[in-house]
This record gives sequence, C-alpha cells and structure tokens, in this order.
Amino acid sequence: MSILCNMPKLPSIDQAFTWFMKSTLNIEDLPVPKELFPKEQEQEQEASTSNTSNTSNTSNTSNTSNTSDTSDTSNTQTKTSNYKDHVRSIDDSLFIKLILSIWDPEGRNGIVVKVVAHDEGTYNYCVTLTLDDDDDDDDDDQMVVRVPFNGTPEIWTDDHAFEFHTEVMNQQYLCNKTKIPVPTVYEWNDGFDNVLGAPFIIMSRVNGCSAYENLWFDMDMWNWTEDGKLIIRGAGNPSPELEGKRLKFLKDLAKLMADLQNHEFDKIGALHIEDRWDAPPPTIGHYFQHSLDGRLVKTGPFSSTAEYLEHKKQEIYERDISYAEEEEELWEAKGLQKIGAIMCDALPRSVNKPVTDAAYETSPETFVLAHPDLDLQNIFVDENGKITAILDWSGLRTVPRWAGFASLPLFLRKDFDEAYECRLECSAKYPLMPWQLEPYKKAYHSYLKEALDPMRIGSYNDAAWTLESGAIGAAVEALESVWYRNANIQRLLKELPQVRGIDLPGLRVRFGLPGGWPEAEVMLKGAFKSLFAHT
Repeated sequence: MSILCNMPKLPSIDQAFTWFMKSTLNIEDLPVPKELFPKEQEQEQEASTSNTSNTSNTSNTSNTSNTSDTSDTSNTQTKTSNYKDHVRSIDDSLFIKLILSIWDPEGRNGIVVKVVAHDEGTYNYCVTLTLDDDDDDDDDDQMVVRVPFNGTPEIWTDDHAFEFHTEVMNQQYLCNKTKIPVPTVYEWNDGFDNVLGAPFIIMSRVNGCSAYENLWFDMDMWNWTEDGKLIIRGAGNPSPELEGKRLKFLKDLAKLMADLQNHEFDKIGALHIEDRWDAPPPTIGHYFQHSLDGRLVKTGPFSSTAEYLEHKKQEIYERDISYAEEEEELWEAKGLQKIGAIMCDALPRSVNKPVTDAAYETSPETFVLAHPDLDLQNIFVDENGKITAILDWSGLRTVPRWAGFASLPLFLRKDFDEAYECRLECSAKYPLMPWQLEPYKKAYHSYLKEALDPMRIGSYNDAAWTLESGAIGAAVEALESVWYRNANIQRLLKELPQVRGIDLPGLRVRFGLPGGWPEAEVMLKGAFKSLFAHT
C-alpha cells in the first residue's frame, strides 16, 4: 500500500512542474531589492516563467536512501558570500533525510527516496523527490520541497516568517474551503531548527503543465530566433480546434474564480489564520509591502475602501523625490505625484453588496479575494485541457469588490501592461493585439456572469467591473507597487482622450508647477472616473 494512502495521489515524474518552481511573487522584470538580499549586489532580472527552465536531473546512488541519514547540517551549509549559494549548498542527502523523518522516521518501511530534479527562480530553490515503498504500484509518489533564497539567518526576519506562514495558511484555506485546485501542503517550517536548517514547504507535485505551453498556443506557433528569442506567430489566427480549447478553458477558469464569491470579509488586508485543526474563521489583519530599499512595510488592515485609498494617496505624496536634482525634474516628479493622487481619488470609494435595492445605502461594505497573479504560467492543465491546479497565491489579500475575483485574468489584460506599446516586437510576451484580446475578454465576462450565483449577489453584480479591470488593475498595481507606479500612471494617461496628443512629460511638469493647474485637475479626475466606471 502506498505510504501516502491518506493523501491525494501524486502524478508521475514525467509531468512538467518547472513553472511552479519559479518565484513566489512571479512578477516579470521585478528587480530584487538589494537591501532585502544585501549579499547580492546585482539586481537580477529573472526571465519570465513563460520560458521553460532547465532542470538538472539526478538519480545516482549518492542521492538515494532507505535509512535515516545522520549527516550534520553544519557540514553541508557553509556560509558563502552569496545568499543563494547558501541555500544551493544544502546537500541532497538532507532533503532525503527530511522526507524520511516525516514519512518513515523509524526506517522500518523500506522506503527509497530519490532526488530527481532541481530548479530555481528569483526567490526560491526547489527540489523534486520521489518516494518508492516497493509496492506493486508502478507510480512513485512525488513531492517538491521549496526553500526561499532569503531563508538564511543573516537575512530572515520575523516579518519574513510571518509572510511565509501566511502563504501556507492561505494555500490550506483555499484547498479546504474552495473548489479551486491548489497543491497540497504536507509539511512546512518557517525557521531554522529543522533538518535543512532553513525554512521550507513540502507540497504535492502538480499534474500537467502550464496553459501557456500546453493550451493557449499551438506548439507550431513557437519559433526561436538565432539569438534565442522566442517568437509566437499566428496566435491571433487559431485553428477552430484551438479556438474551442481556449473558450472551454476560459469557461472553466471563470467557474473556478466564481467560487470565490462565497468568501466575503469585512476589511481590506491579509487573511490571518491560526495553525490548528479547530481554528476559527480567518480574521483580516495587516499585510506587507516591499519598499524600494527592500524593507517590508506593514500596511493595513482597512475597514473601508475610502480609508484604503486615502492611505494610498498619502503613500504617493510621501514617496522620496530627492533624486530630482534639476528644477524641471523636481516639478515633473511633483506633477506625477499629483496625477497619481487624482487617479486615486477617481477610483470608486465604496461598493456595497446589498440584499435589496432599498438596503444599498445602509449595507456594510464587504470585500473579496483576488488571485494576485492569475496568468497562464500559473494555471496548469492536463493533456485534455482540464485545469489541474492554480498556483502562486502568495500575496493573497482581500480587496474592494471592483478589484476582486471577477477581474479579467492577467493574460487577457496585457494591453494595459505598463510597457505594452514599446514591447510589441516581443511577441512571446505580447502575442495578441488589443483587437484580438477583445473577443476573449467578452467571452470570459459572459462565462463569469453565468457562473455567479444571482441569488447570492442580490442587486449588485461583481461581474459589472470585469471588462474595466484592465484599467482598474493597472491603477491598483500603481498604488501597491512602487516599482510600477510611475509607469502605470503613464500608461493610463495614454488611455484618456482628454489628453490625446499632449506631450506627457510636459503635462507632468505643468501639474507640478507651484500653484498647480486647478482646471486641468478637475478635468483629469473626471477622465479617470470615466475610465474606471463600469458599464
């Protein structure tokens, strides 16, 4: 009998899993803050997880064991000058020892554990292992051990441990309380008093591979240039068979996201969940933002959208602009702050979920969950196109309803990416033109409306904001991410017909001049409101 008889069956080793082994945040082109990782001097620009990673497969006898390993952790985790080398230096034998300490601590079951693959992204190091208990089952049980690269005594803080704990609890909450398929967490530790001497998560290996490589594009669309750049041609002219697969995939995805309508909360913030079997429902507490200098900044919770937006507006004004040395540069920086604050004021202040129309004004505001990175590389499908897992829920928070689960997935709002226009030549990143994305947006919106329970929604429909979520999502990212704030504000300005043809750098300078530009500020707020308004 399988040693994991009480756990979900794990897939065979030949199933792709490299996509999940990428960064926890999975934000493309996000620089690694030097202060967060002080021993790493360069700002690593990790390739998008849409590019297949190389893994090293190891199955030699030195990585195989059926007894408890007695090696000393200190002998295999010598300190190095590079924080990633510290984690990479964890010997395979310790990963094997970790698995055996949990599944065969007495060494009586004849279990053979093998390390079969290593992989890494910007933020995590992952090791895939197989467990063979010599039964008649041809399929070995498989799992992944993930270790954060900043999980070293010199870098790791209580705040990092809290984020780590929150990620694990979120994944278990989704696994137990929703219909959304997520990897099963078997064991975890957010400290250093363990076999590895580092924080870790052990989870199931997901069946299938990403929708990016296995569904949304035919493999014959993939082309490689002589310098190694991936070009996807013909994505906007799919065969009837591929078009059918895409639409079915969107319908299935919309149905899974609609399940989140059953989870409402009274504040904006992170889920705080106790780690025990009889834990009460989650409370909403603070979350962390990453500052430009790498610090974790405690934020929230917020009891209303108005409170949240007011806080974000203050963050915009408090951003350090001391880098501006010339007078015009300073005016432009101040003008960008003013425009960002106007954008913040234009977002909806409150969206209730009333039971009846008469109760709209007095109904308490409620907040919902939203996947922080719902993109193709984080959605796994099997050979038939069925969604087998949705990954990377790190950073999951409750948000205003207009930014919640009913938003378009990221791959359908690429036209609102901050660098969309200047990267059109990179067709692997932006393979579909805006007019080619539009039918899929409308289809997803239609499927989502079908999947939502109208009896639960009352007179308010979360899907009312779906088609506007490209612009709203760019605005929210500008509020939450200091890395993308300026670029996203610039991107949204290009959507406004009221400033069509105006030199945008000059516009920013004009807004930053002493005395401001009152009539233009009124115009801009109205323009942003129209951009964010649902139809």
